[in-house]
Amino acid sequence: MHRSICIMSSLTLFNSSGSMPVLVLTAVFLFVCPLIFMGIVTMWMLLKQKISDELSTYVTKIKHEIADDLSAHGTKIANELDAKKYTAITAEIERILTDVYKKLNAEINTKISNELSTRLSEINTELNDKLTAEIKKINSRDAGYASEAQKLFNDMVTRINNIEEACYNNFALVNTSIEALQNGLIQHYAITRRNQPIKADQQSVSNHSEASNRSHISSSGSSSGSSSGSGQLTFMGISLTVWNQFKQIFDRIKTEKNFTLEEMCLTVAMEIRELGGNIKKTTVQGFYERNIKKKRWLY
Repeated sequence: MHRSICIMSSLTLFNSSGSMPVLVLTAVFLFVCPLIFMGIVTMWMLLKQKISDELSTYVTKIKHEIADDLSAHGTKIANELDAKKYTAITAEIERILTDVYKKLNAEINTKISNELSTRLSEINTELNDKLTAEIKKINSRDAGYASEAQKLFNDMVTRINNIEEACYNNFALVNTSIEALQNGLIQHYAITRRNQPIKADQQSVSNHSEASNRSHISSSGSSSGSSSGSGQLTFMGISLTVWNQFKQIFDRIKTEKNFTLEEMCLTVAMEIRELGGNIKKTTVQGFYERNIKKKRWLY
């Protein structure tokens, strides 16, 4: 404001003096130059600020890009290092675990094998001891049973011999025993006939009867002169049918039980005694063989 006043006063003075154009130009120049300078300075400041902002923005962008690149490369390098380290560590861990597993497996298998062998040996020894002791007990019992059975058999034979000696000359008791045997055989024959076809049984009995009659007649005719001295029974009072049935049953049981002739005769004699009869084994054998003598009874 002060400057404008000065300029206006200067222009007034110049105008009054007659040198107005030069002074005006000078005043204008002096007035415009600072404005131009200030404009230039302002433009320079604005341009500088713009350049600074652009440079700052570009630098920031470059920084971000560099930071991103560095971060990406760092991450990549870290990942590669981690992967390599992980792979190496994993391989080392797997190797260590494999070695440990092999060692543990070998030790466990060895211990199990040794323990199993020891236990099996102990069990085998224990079982062998128990089996040996049990076999000894069984052998001892068997020996006792065999001895007891032999003793009972000897006692039975002794008692039978005593009974036979007591009945040595009592032929009437023998006849009674034969009659009891005949009655028992008749009853057994009647039961057997119920279970067998009648026609086949009659045919078998007829065949045996005819053969026995022929044999009996022949033997009776040839020994009639000497029968008074030997005293043989001719079975004329005993039915041949009964004798044939007795022989059939006798032979069948003898075959089934695999008895000898003497064992079978002894069994029949004992069964007759259990029924109340009194007969010797030789009597049964003589009846079976149709050869009973009065004078001598041999066991």
